[in-house]
Amino acid sequence: MRAVRLYIQRELASRKFSNYKIRADSIIVEPNKGPEAPSLKEIVAKETTELLERQQRLSVRDLAKKFEKGLNTATKLSNEAKWREVTDRHVLLKKLKVVLESLKGRMVGQNKDEFEEAISMVETLAVQLAQREGELLQEKSEVKKLAIFLKKVVWKNFFVLFDACVGYNFASRNV
Repeated sequence: MRAVRLYIQRELASRKFSNYKIRADSIIVEPNKGPEAPSLKEIVAKETTELLERQQRLSVRDLAKKFEKGLNTATKLSNEAKWREVTDRHVLLKKLKVVLESLKGRMVGQNKDEFEEAISMVETLAVQLAQREGELLQEKSEVKKLAIFLKKVVWKNFFVLFDACVGYNFASRNV
């Protein structure tokens, strides 16, 4: 008996009756049916496309930031490594020259001439190293200029893509 009552209550609850309203002057009014709400599938599809577009926009920004960070890091590491090599070379050349000069004082005759030749070679290496340092400084300034140029290009492309996405969103909303 109880199962029958529950069945009847469920059946009555599942049926939809019209909702009528009674106005103040005792007239029965059927409520206005507004435009139908979009189906659940349409809502899910719309939200999915919006989320995908938002994810794409974020990924463009993220890529631009990652590129910029990577470029800065690479530039710093490159500069540090080159400067370490240069300072190490200078120190090594100075030590080598000092050792050769101290040994030159102990040698006599033909060996002394060989040490003088070795010292002149070390001095030549020092001059070449100084020239390479100058080239390194010039290369460093060129890398900085290139990095600045790439940053400008990346941000310019980012804003072009961003404007295109915003325009697409605006157009799709208007449609």
